[in-house]
Amino acid sequence: MTESPSGASNGGSDVRWYLWPDDIAVYTSPVRGYEYQPCSDNPSVWEPVRMLTPEELHLQDLADVREKARREAEAGGDCRRTALYRLRDKGGHLIYVGVSNKPQQRWAQHAGDKSWWNEVTDLSQEWFESRTEALAVEAFVIRTETPKYNVLHNRATA
Repeated sequence: MTESPSGASNGGSDVRWYLWPDDIAVYTSPVRGYEYQPCSDNPSVWEPVRMLTPEELHLQDLADVREKARREAEAGGDCRRTALYRLRDKGGHLIYVGVSNKPQQRWAQHAGDKSWWNEVTDLSQEWFESRTEALAVEAFVIRTETPKYNVLHNRATA
């Protein structure tokens, strides 16, 4: 039976206890934004060892978005393989993000009807096993990376 840091029993289950970074409280979930390691004197207690960088937090948030979308896709039977594509300008700045099951055709449509298409110098794509996941990642990227020409989900252009 594992005991909490305060000595109270947790009913026999193996629970990790996470110390608050300023060492005044204990939780059963880690505090967001910190990397933890087990304490040497009690491996069921985990202590913060450092703050995560903004880039690491971004990747952690993206992983959370993807995992949630995967579960939703699986529950809904969504197996429509879909690409997320990123369009960048000559400075490497993200100017547009979209999703399509035929990205090359979509790029051709953009070339014919978007006034900003002549700014595009780099095109990339990432494939997802479901449209649900691709759409969730698209919304996340637009909210966090604010591409110049995306309007939906983009706080910078709203």
